[in-house]
Amino acid sequence: MNASAPKGRRRRRSRLALSSFLLALAAVFATPSLSWGHAFLTEPITLSVRNQVVTGTAMVDSSQLNRSGEGKDRVVLTPAQKLIGIRVNGDELEIAAAWTSSASGSVDAQTVSIVFVTKPFVGEYNRIDMRWGFSSPSEQVLLLTSNTSMLANFDANDSVSFNNSFWGSAGSYFNQGVKHIVFGLDHLLFLIVLGLGLFKFALNRKSAVRAIGLVSAFTLGHALSFTLAYLGLISLSASVVEPVIALSIFAAALGALTKWQWEKYWVLATLVGLVHGLGFASSLAQMGIATSQHTAAIVSFNLGIDLAQICVVALTAVGLWVVRRYSGRHHEIIRRFALIAIAGVALFWTVTRLIPG
Repeated sequence: MNASAPKGRRRRRSRLALSSFLLALAAVFATPSLSWGHAFLTEPITLSVRNQVVTGTAMVDSSQLNRSGEGKDRVVLTPAQKLIGIRVNGDELEIAAAWTSSASGSVDAQTVSIVFVTKPFVGEYNRIDMRWGFSSPSEQVLLLTSNTSMLANFDANDSVSFNNSFWGSAGSYFNQGVKHIVFGLDHLLFLIVLGLGLFKFALNRKSAVRAIGLVSAFTLGHALSFTLAYLGLISLSASVVEPVIALSIFAAALGALTKWQWEKYWVLATLVGLVHGLGFASSLAQMGIATSQHTAAIVSFNLGIDLAQICVVALTAVGLWVVRRYSGRHHEIIRRFALIAIAGVALFWTVTRLIPG
């Protein structure tokens, strides 16, 4: 009886190790296109309002720019007038001109860069609406004016609207901060790992207080580096930042699998927050925010990130409670499976991000 017990434990551990390895391997192969955490962010279509004229730049599908005998400019102008609709204060503006932005933007390429300009509108604008009929790699539109900037995603009808107000601008970046966590799989996994580590034993007041402290430490770290990097006071290449972010997920997953003490958790969260903040800053910089407009963008983007972080950790805690409630003594195996799978994905990302090209 005593001799068979250790053998039984060894067999269970072997099955756990094999199952965890297979789960991690499956997770790796399920996410090859997401090895770069910010790949979902593409250069937005840009609208600029100056002197009562709307100017836009965008990458579009070259197959929609059919050649004709009327010259290169007409190749772009004809589809642009049909596929782009700009309304200012409810009035439709005619597309006055459209062209490929450089000689390298050949219509034989898969995508080309175009520029389009409207005829002038009268007075100041309160609202701009755009209808977009081109196929393009971006789902976002960035509006730049003399005193504000706004970022928004196309709706189901490939349309987007902007209201000329401070709160409209702040709200657009708050929304992007939330989306950066929800769709930024690397940041999302790190927060899930933190939750899996904090609530491994129980969901109670003590663990909730520790969770608030841990998320606050992570927030403090990324807010500091985020602001410094965005203002240009510190700078690190994405080729350095992105692998370190992936490695931080791997390290956190290993820590959640061990009996690490609380003191080590908050130190790790603060240090990792510094690195993740650089990733947040690079993402916001891709949106093309002018220096004179960065205050509202930074604050709103950060608030959106922080709210999303709190929600992710809270949902992780609830998920663990449900698993513990209905799986009985198997809840720890499930928690470990999840952590090992995340560790496998993070290690795969780390290696992938270190490989040039």
